[in-house]
Amino acid sequence: MVSSFLMGNATVYFARNRILCECERPVDRQLADNPRAQLCALMDGPDGREQAEDIVATLPGNVQEDDILGIRAEGDTLLVNLSECFRSEIQGMGKEAETLICYSMVNTLCRNTGMKRICYFFEGDQVEMIAGTIYWAVEFLYNIGLAEKGLG
Repeated sequence: MVSSFLMGNATVYFARNRILCECERPVDRQLADNPRAQLCALMDGPDGREQAEDIVATLPGNVQEDDILGIRAEGDTLLVNLSECFRSEIQGMGKEAETLICYSMVNTLCRNTGMKRICYFFEGDQVEMIAGTIYWAVEFLYNIGLAEKGLG
């Protein structure tokens, strides 16, 4: 009975000064290792305390849980299928934001799931370029070099 009130934590990556920033997010303990729940926590953006520390969301504001079409593990790789709307929103945010968008998801998912690689699909297909900075048709590895230690 008490276990339903217990929360777990997930580390999500937002941005501060164009650098990824680790932030702890309370999540239902049964969903702490769930990739969909982690991406939804990213979509929720920073809380008031984090915003006061100049931490900003990395994901486009118009994307929602419905834009996550599917997530599947294959070995140590997590396959993430996102909507065309999601791809279009990334493109609309431009080259400067593209790296932060990509690696906020990569670092969040790898950190919390134990997966080694993230591979993106949009409407079931791999897309080579979106905004012009990143080649998306590859497997991405956790990259702590893009992050500062945040408010965790």
